[in-house]
Amino acid sequence: MKQIVENDKVLLAIQFWNGDKAQAMALARLLADLELEHSKKADVLFISRFDTFHDRSTVDYVSRKFNVFTYTSTRRGVGWPTGCNELFFGMIDWVYHMKAAGKIPGYKAIFAVEADCLPLSADWLSVLNKDWDDEDAKRKIYVAGCWIKEGPFGVGHINGNAFLSGRLKFLKSLCDIGGRFNSGAGWDWVLSKQFKEVGWYSMPHMAFDWRAVVTREKLESEMRRGMVWHHGGKNLDGLKICRELLGK
Repeated sequence: MKQIVENDKVLLAIQFWNGDKAQAMALARLLADLELEHSKKADVLFISRFDTFHDRSTVDYVSRKFNVFTYTSTRRGVGWPTGCNELFFGMIDWVYHMKAAGKIPGYKAIFAVEADCLPLSADWLSVLNKDWDDEDAKRKIYVAGCWIKEGPFGVGHINGNAFLSGRLKFLKSLCDIGGRFNSGAGWDWVLSKQFKEVGWYSMPHMAFDWRAVVTREKLESEMRRGMVWHHGGKNLDGLKICRELLGK
């Protein structure tokens, strides 16, 4: 194993399959447009399901503002939640093995991004970076994101569109779990007990509104409350509204 040089960057892991590819690519382009220069805070990983091709034009577009990697997961799961879980663990496999081999930078955290997310501020990345750093300085944290008081199973947990520690030992533990993971529920809920034990954090500037209709009024309200990241919109309408509100 090569010596790992840790850095202060986050890896934005944008996960997608054919069903949400268009929305994921539109989100990636908006994230690139919000950056004033080539980012020193984050790199991007486009992680596609085994049966989904990468969009080379979007990869090239985003490369103007971020260092970019692409990977197609070899895991074969489909449907909910198996397909979502397999895509997530495929991403973790890639990050762990590439980092352990010294083939990617020593990211402090990985942001697991799904297509149904919206940036609500041009400086969203700086805000979430600071939230992570401030809490991690107080105590080591391994998972941070939107706190869901009661999900579909009545158990509180951090939503899967979350920051995950880049610490190699933690990534290895997730790889090991992924190798035997077989559940009829999402990984974020199933692993909530383990995440609580190692250290989790409810980020104060992230909003969650699963599968709700995204409206201009709703996003404006979240912005007034200081939210910089929204998760939950299942179509392109939210991205169009965000572009209007952010002048992009």
